Amino acid sequence: MVEKQNSLAHKLMGAYDRGRLGHALILKVLGPHQLDAQHNDFYSILETLQCSQRSTGEMSCGTCDSCRLLRLRRNDPEIAHPDAFWLEPKNENGYAVEQIRELSRFLSLKGNLSANRVIWINQAEKLFASQGAAANALLKILEEPRPNCFLLLTSKQPELLMATIRSRCHQYVLEAQSSEALEISQEWSELESWIKAGAPEKAPFACPCDEESFWKDRKKALEEISMIQGLLWQNSKGLFHQFDHQQARRVLDFFKGLERFVLSLRSYSNATLQWLNFKIEARQGLLWKQ
Repeated sequence: MVEKQNSLAHKLMGAYDRGRLGHALILKVLGPHQLDAQHNDFYSILETLQCSQRSTGEMSCGTCDSCRLLRLRRNDPEIAHPDAFWLEPKNENGYAVEQIRELSRFLSLKGNLSANRVIWINQAEKLFASQGAAANALLKILEEPRPNCFLLLTSKQPELLMATIRSRCHQYVLEAQSSEALEISQEWSELESWIKAGAPEKAPFACPCDEESFWKDRKKALEEISMIQGLLWQNSKGLFHQFDHQQARRVLDFFKGLERFVLSLRSYSNATLQWLNFKIEARQGLLWKQ
């Protein structure tokens, strides 16, 4: 049975403290992006499993030699941790059986900094390359688990793994959000709050204007931009989680352009002319949908 994440790192560490954490886990990666080593929740799992000074019920200490080394490795993949073994597909075709044999040799060694050793196999669905030789080699390792060794298999399509491998692993769900994706999500949330607030009437540095035509044009422009915001927001809101980073950035930039012009319209007497020019740019901005 696949369990859904609710602070997955804390859930897994709770199972670990109760002695119920399986030696092999499949983490199904949700979202449009592959999991990377910058993922906060996933990295917390790696670090906490290998922390040498962790207290029961707590996450990693962050100060022991193991934690410090892993944090250095997070920013520099060339840095090695003696008790960590991370595997990526050898090439676009997948894993080679030699990679799993190298993993087997790693498991025969004794730990150094940590009580546990952790193996991360990313894009595990690609184990079935080379007529499944790599997957069969991994199956032999799963059939003879080593004490204090944990295998983490991350995959967007775990259903492609051999059934015999899946049956030997506990399965969980992990949202794949890199630091860039988290930043974009935060911007999206802030923009949504601004739009829901209905573009507050007050704006800084408001310039009073006595011309009746300005206030009439201004009101019309605000009505137009409000309508455009509403329509585009409804059309894009449900698709946001399907965008890659580049698409999401273009959409956010477009809406932020609208936001800037609303503030401008509420503040400056020449903003209506800017709005007329911007409508032309706005039509071009709609190309993100194509």
